Amino acid sequence: KFAWHAFMRRFFLIKKAEFNEESKSWQSTKNKDRDQLNDDDYKNNPNKIYQNLLAGKNILRSMYRVKEKKNLIPIEIPKAYCKEVRHMKKDRIQAVLDLADRVCEIVEKQDARKLIYPIESARFVYQFRTALIRLLKKNIALGEPQPLFTTEDYLEKLLPDGEPWSDVRDLMLIRIYEKLHHYLQNAGEKLDEEAVLVPDENDEL
Repeated sequence: KFAWHAFMRRFFLIKKAEFNEESKSWQSTKNKDRDQLNDDDYKNNPNKIYQNLLAGKNILRSMYRVKEKKNLIPIEIPKAYCKEVRHMKKDRIQAVLDLADRVCEIVEKQDARKLIYPIESARFVYQFRTALIRLLKKNIALGEPQPLFTTEDYLEKLLPDGEPWSDVRDLMLIRIYEKLHHYLQNAGEKLDEEAVLVPDENDEL
């Protein structure tokens, strides 16, 4: 409950105020003192998360930040959201998380943060497919005894017909940022803004 409220607090629409990442609170920009706002000061303002939920729009993309490579919410909530709201089957959710875990292993073994970039920059389903195939080939090149995923996993769980592909991308990135948090935060390599185009939450073609 605390994690959910901390997450949705940052998405209020408040004039002459900005969200402070360190204190996880809103601060007034009306004066130099930048006074901290209490929840009662803005709780009746519009909130993007609530608006999207009521409109039936996907909020997974709002749960992480590509530029900072971090999650805004613990993985348990995206998992519950995928199951209860996005109606993803439990075994499909687990297959996506397992794949993300395997990707994390490859990234750490190779000290290759750039392997994540094709997933981050996938704006269309064909780009995401290409990213998965590249990782599959990388896994083979490393001599791993097991494939990264099977044909059945790919067709029935990762990218089944009629299901939004971006849910898989988003859930994978949330898991990857969680598992590789310290590795990514400590990496000296800077994000190549030209190489990674941040996907929009409506990119589900």
